Amino acid sequence: MRRKIIIFRLFVVLILLFISFSSCSRGKSGKWKGKVEYEGKIKVVNNPSEPVYGELILELKEVLSIGNPDEENYSFYRPRNFELDEKGNFYILDRGNFRIQVYNKNGKYIKTIGKKGQGPGEFERPFGMKLDKKGNIYVNDFTERGLLVFNKEGNYQKTIPINYFFTDFKLSDDGSIFCIISQMIEKGRYLTFSKLNNEGKLDKEILKIPEFATTITSGTSTITTITFLHAFRFDLHFYFSELQNQFIYGDSSKYELSAISPSGELVFKFRKEEKEIPVTSEEKNKICDSFKPPLSKEVRDKIYFPPYRPYFSSFVIDSEGRIYVSRMKSPVDESKETEFDVFSPDGYYLYKTKLKLFPSIIKDGYIYARVEDEETGDIYFKKFQIKNYKSIRKEV
Repeated sequence: MRRKIIIFRLFVVLILLFISFSSCSRGKSGKWKGKVEYEGKIKVVNNPSEPVYGELILELKEVLSIGNPDEENYSFYRPRNFELDEKGNFYILDRGNFRIQVYNKNGKYIKTIGKKGQGPGEFERPFGMKLDKKGNIYVNDFTERGLLVFNKEGNYQKTIPINYFFTDFKLSDDGSIFCIISQMIEKGRYLTFSKLNNEGKLDKEILKIPEFATTITSGTSTITTITFLHAFRFDLHFYFSELQNQFIYGDSSKYELSAISPSGELVFKFRKEEKEIPVTSEEKNKICDSFKPPLSKEVRDKIYFPPYRPYFSSFVIDSEGRIYVSRMKSPVDESKETEFDVFSPDGYYLYKTKLKLFPSIIKDGYIYARVEDEETGDIYFKKFQIKNYKSIRKEV
């Protein structure tokens, strides 16, 4: 009897050793190998190049698709972005059609907001859209140089004048506007992650970098100025974490992201150990070939490229506070997948994963994404269930 007990215990030990070895071999040891430092009172999380739990395979199931090129209210032309309200309704900025399309949580068309024109609440160059917690709709119209504000019923209320050229933006609970501003400063163009007050006035500059754009002026009697932007330039990105009530932002020239409170105070930083990847001649040529009309050799030679590839192209934060950082993909990479690094809400490197789509929103176990049909070019807005969402860890 005692011999059987000893054999059984040895068997259990061997099984446990096997499980431990298998986990370690997949990079799932669960032991974080980074280092925490402090810059004054600010915590800085320095992550190693490999994640704690190895590779994450997200099991996706499509549960909803909005879009039909044969129906006017479901057909999109150059849509920019979309938002969800507290009821799960979709708000899609269909900028090529100068309108906002609203659908319920089941994808049924509800109404259209706005139209093309120059009158109050009409769109000339709509570029971005956000909802506040009350359901009010804010639209960045380039020609208006400000934010057009609609109430939750879709009625135009006012325009907040903003004397800056800005792209992405987000609203905090007190009405402050966080955005990326592009402006000329002392003969050079800069991007600035800034906080504006609820009247559109500059309150705080949080981070400023050169814009890394190429501007070429030509002509004698008629002067033409063209600015060339491409994905391989260094850029600013930010996203708002609803759970943490803080903004995460970063400059893609280095793998470092920072968290700030809505008041603009620094909360913490996190970094990832990563090698520089030089930009190749093949990548430069591929990017130059993408411009229409074709560029002359003189212009191609003037296009600015950084010495190494940006570390990330953007990021998204799920409703659990996890941060999904999209790795910069080479233009010569023909695979359909994009790599993501997944961090905990406090900046610890948890997983690496790959996706064939780019999530715009990850909320309550679902991914919402804008998807383009490769053959027809038709645009769809889809919702995918993450079947293994509850098993994804959020801390080390």
